[in-house]
Amino acid sequence: MTYQVEVFDLDYKGQGITKINDKITFVKNLFEGEVALVTIDKTYKNYQEASVLEYIKRSPNRVSDTYFDYAPLAGLSLASECLWQEKITKETLKKIGNLDVNVSHTITDGIKTHYRNKVTLHVVKKDKLAVGVYKANSRALVHIDTHLLVKPILNETIQKINALFETYTFIDDTLKHMTLRTNGHEVMVILSIRKKAYKEKDMLVMLLKPICDSIYLSLSPNDYEILGDEVLHIYGKKTLPVNFGPLTYDIGPVGFFQVNEPISLKMYEFIKQHITGKNVLDAYAGMATIGQFLGQAFNVVAIESNHDAVIQAKDQINKNQLKNITIIEGDVNIEIKNYIDQMDSIVFDPPRSGLDSDTVELLLAHDIKQIIYVSCDIKTLTRDLKMLSSRYDIISITPFRMFPSTDHVESITLLSLK
Repeated sequence: MTYQVEVFDLDYKGQGITKINDKITFVKNLFEGEVALVTIDKTYKNYQEASVLEYIKRSPNRVSDTYFDYAPLAGLSLASECLWQEKITKETLKKIGNLDVNVSHTITDGIKTHYRNKVTLHVVKKDKLAVGVYKANSRALVHIDTHLLVKPILNETIQKINALFETYTFIDDTLKHMTLRTNGHEVMVILSIRKKAYKEKDMLVMLLKPICDSIYLSLSPNDYEILGDEVLHIYGKKTLPVNFGPLTYDIGPVGFFQVNEPISLKMYEFIKQHITGKNVLDAYAGMATIGQFLGQAFNVVAIESNHDAVIQAKDQINKNQLKNITIIEGDVNIEIKNYIDQMDSIVFDPPRSGLDSDTVELLLAHDIKQIIYVSCDIKTLTRDLKMLSSRYDIISITPFRMFPSTDHVESITLLSLK
């Protein structure tokens, strides 16, 4: 059965919200104000999911009908995406945390596609090996020749890998994932396998050598883990140099580096401009990319638990000739106790899970003049801000369009001691 509907809002996943028979219905690739004929795909107790059969009225903010599970906002203009991110941020803070916060205008660089410097592809074995991306909430593989969001050199590499898999027949199904990284002109490939005895490894490496600059092998204990604890350098360069403002970072197979460099640079400049005082703690530092950027102007202590990231950070600090930054290996909630009373500002860039409870309790027990919280998950950010708001004023939240065309949000929150 088909229904004619009009969308009155977009949810946090970028889905259109409408009603069919008085039940809330979510429709992919249908934006606010648009009218379409839809069919119901799934019905649940409190809501339904539907898909578009035919557009009747398109929004003036629509730029194309393009849709991918990994890019649900591909058809929406970037300006509208920015407004959506501001709205979702403000609404989530209010709904979950009862926080009425000033949300600034979203900062972007005007680029909507082909910005990612990293992508993970999944591999399946049928008649031949095939690479692609998973459908949303599924292990069903969608074979791809191009990816809307990655840099052109990565799309060129994907096409060459597909050509290899069409030309050569691989029998073994040990290979499960391929991660591609680039600095814009060189490509690193990380092959994820579930066992060391990969019979066709040598053949695959030989075939990949002409189309990439670096090859690593990641040994994963199961099919679903992208990067295992053991990562072996197989061929070519060990790292790829990335110019980042006045600094250079060497990117390896496991070190975290933001996938959108221009927006990352805007974020780091924003943090640098808003730091108060001279002594700064960079928590959950990774390779200390934020800490090194701030180390040009401030005295910085960076804390990171991952040993490989700490080794990379120390190497980069030396190469960038930074004298005002120290990297500490250890858990944030433990090591922060040794430095918290010496700091004017703390910059947090935690994983999606946000701050752990011990760290929040520590912040509530000390007089930190300023906290800068970099978040990639608005829900855990809201949880943490609700707890911190008893002692800290939330000055502002600034969204950054780090992941255009997707439903992911990135933001920087400035907090000041009451």
